[in-house]
Amino acid sequence: MNEIELLRRYGPDAPPATDEALAAARAKVLGGMRRRPFLVLRPALAGLGLVALVLGGIVVTSRDGERPPVVGVTPTGPVRLVAAGAPEFPYRLPGLGAVTFTADPGGPLIAVYTAVNVVLTTTDADQARDGFGSATTVDGRPARLGRIGGDAPSVQLTWERRPGEWLVLVGNDRYATEEAVRALAAQVQDRPQRVGVKLFLSLVPDGWRLSGFKSGGTIVTYRNPDRPSDDLSLSRLNAVDPAVGPDVEGFEQVERVTVNGRPARLVRSTGFWLVQATLEDGTAVQLIGPRSLTAEQVVRLAGAARSAG
Repeated sequence: MNEIELLRRYGPDAPPATDEALAAARAKVLGGMRRRPFLVLRPALAGLGLVALVLGGIVVTSRDGERPPVVGVTPTGPVRLVAAGAPEFPYRLPGLGAVTFTADPGGPLIAVYTAVNVVLTTTDADQARDGFGSATTVDGRPARLGRIGGDAPSVQLTWERRPGEWLVLVGNDRYATEEAVRALAAQVQDRPQRVGVKLFLSLVPDGWRLSGFKSGGTIVTYRNPDRPSDDLSLSRLNAVDPAVGPDVEGFEQVERVTVNGRPARLVRSTGFWLVQATLEDGTAVQLIGPRSLTAEQVVRLAGAARSAG
């Protein structure tokens, strides 16, 4: 993306941090180092529910009149597009009030119960077994329990809920006791919750995962876990720029394309593709994706953008 886009998203005039982001950040600040509480964990699929799908009907008109191939190629192999649902968090803690969600780029979805300052997220076996705290058990399964005292005490419980299924629960304030976090762990339910992003993709490259969102879910990112430098960034715009192209960093070419039956513009730069398009509900969006995808795939992905409220 270009410098203007970077400033708009992350500069001094960017939207302020949300309450859920601040609450999650408080938990993560407790332990940004190895063997400290609430490590920045590796990505979890968190209920995207991917299934194979073949789509058509998106028109790409290139300058030479040739249609690009449907399957892109990366160093790890071909890229196929598969269907994806609206992002969900697969668990629920009843009785704690409203829940909000956050996610760092490349990290797992995090459920933040802001009224009681409780955090629930996922991790994997390697992070869990070598994580923060002392070894213990929960219902006979391996777990780790760690405490931090002081003016803002916290207790973190990491446990294997089922074989291969690891969760992390952080209790603060009145939930900052071993008894409280163990009681909360026993109440975790398999009841998926919509994450509440404003945008999502109903089509993603096979194996790619939701890896972050910000600004209330109007900017979402999907990432290839096998090649983290490859990601898709979908953001809401006030309006499509009919002249977008030459001002984009590394600009090479702009093409006229059709997305959702409406004119759109596909920009090719040296490092990425960029599409600005209008959704069926009139929402203007921008999609930025890696050059490992084909032009047709990028336009199909733009057509798979959906508003979620």
